[in-house]
Amino acid sequence: MFLIDCHAHLVPRSLPPKTSLAEHLQRLADRAPNLGAILTVTEDWEDIRWMERRELSARDTTLPLLLPLVGIHPVQPLPDGKVRSAVPGDLQGLEAVVRRMGNSLVGLGEVGLDFSPHILKAHQDQSADFCAIDEIKDDQRRVFRAQVLLSLSMGLTLNVHSRQAGHHALSLLREEGASPALMHAFDGRPAAVRQGLTDGHYFSIAPSILRDPGMERLARLVPLDRLILETDSPALGPVAGEANDPSNITVSLRQIARIKDVSVEEVARATTQNALRLFPRLGSFVKNHDQMQEMDDSYDRQD
Repeated sequence: MFLIDCHAHLVPRSLPPKTSLAEHLQRLADRAPNLGAILTVTEDWEDIRWMERRELSARDTTLPLLLPLVGIHPVQPLPDGKVRSAVPGDLQGLEAVVRRMGNSLVGLGEVGLDFSPHILKAHQDQSADFCAIDEIKDDQRRVFRAQVLLSLSMGLTLNVHSRQAGHHALSLLREEGASPALMHAFDGRPAAVRQGLTDGHYFSIAPSILRDPGMERLARLVPLDRLILETDSPALGPVAGEANDPSNITVSLRQIARIKDVSVEEVARATTQNALRLFPRLGSFVKNHDQMQEMDDSYDRQD
């Protein structure tokens, strides 16, 4: 079945050393021939500017398709390798970019909240003036809320980061009536997962499920008709400390099949249908049904 990685970071700084994007995509096609599309998200303005330049030039039409989302991540990298929390000033110019990119965008992401103590502390350390933790969290909420409202005005699906802030992110989405969204690598408690399902959201499973009991618990809690495949490459790989890439999407696929006690074909079909339902714009890019059928036939022969 045609597989879709709904959350990855395929931007220049995330590629293997001395490897072009075209070379990397070819390697992915060789390793995972049924990987048909990769939804690649941005974190900061370096990513966004690259994404906009790429989308204004001729887009690759070979498989896997690399399809863009743009957004301001709640954790912003700094030139010295350190990080800070997102602040409202980071949003300046984002709406204009989103409108320029228009129909080339599949969604808005990676956006959300990150209340990890080390992230909040890092922001305090980087600030010229003392910032209380509650102020830092409030700034993140402002950045997230503004992007939620932008997504609603543009009809763009949200790809949401919610590290140690699961119920906070879900509450803000509920306040603004933003549903369904993709809750990427969700680490909230079971009660929050159930609330997210009630609110209509989808949850994605990364290859780190091989080593993360929390990810396995998430896959058990969420019904198959709300599960999505992701890799979050180059993070969240099956082996701690090793760079991940979208070819590991099959790890997520097979682990879900094991947990749900169904065939990989059933999981492949369900997660692809879920992705197409969650991201309505995705279908307009995935038009070559002959290629999709060839991939489906190939997958059936492999299994």
